[in-house]
Amino acid sequence: RRVHGIARALRAEDPATVAEARRRFDAFIGGDESALHPDLRASVYTALMAGSANDEAFAAHMTDALVRLYRATSAHDVKVTILPALMRGPSPALAQRALDFALSDDVRSQDVFSAFASLMANPFAKALVWRYVKENLDALQARFAGAFLMARIVSSVVSGFTTK
Repeated sequence: RRVHGIARALRAEDPATVAEARRRFDAFIGGDESALHPDLRASVYTALMAGSANDEAFAAHMTDALVRLYRATSAHDVKVTILPALMRGPSPALAQRALDFALSDDVRSQDVFSAFASLMANPFAKALVWRYVKENLDALQARFAGAFLMARIVSSVVSGFTTK
């Protein structure tokens, strides 16, 4: 399918595909819903965020736009498309901002573990998240106790580490 080909080109950081994705993303957040097909949104969000390490201004722009999109919708399927991309901030400052957002009232408790898992896949966030969990274990346990959420959060964090 065409969608899979575009997603692969984005992951490979094909310059023409990335440039077109940026153009379409900006048109989409500017109000043109047809600029970015729903089947491509997750790939575009993630690829543009992860690939913006050399363009801090664009990464901040992406973060702002994704937070606005997340807050503007009540559709959970849209939120779970945005959240992993938002967690891919390509700098320590954006990783901290993503962690803060993941722990905010904007994110449903049952989605926090997937945000943590996405953060642990981000090299700029891994140490930050681990430090946060160690320093705030009691507060996390109090907030997420009872519904297996704490176990899922801890699992998503520690599974980001490997040993030989």
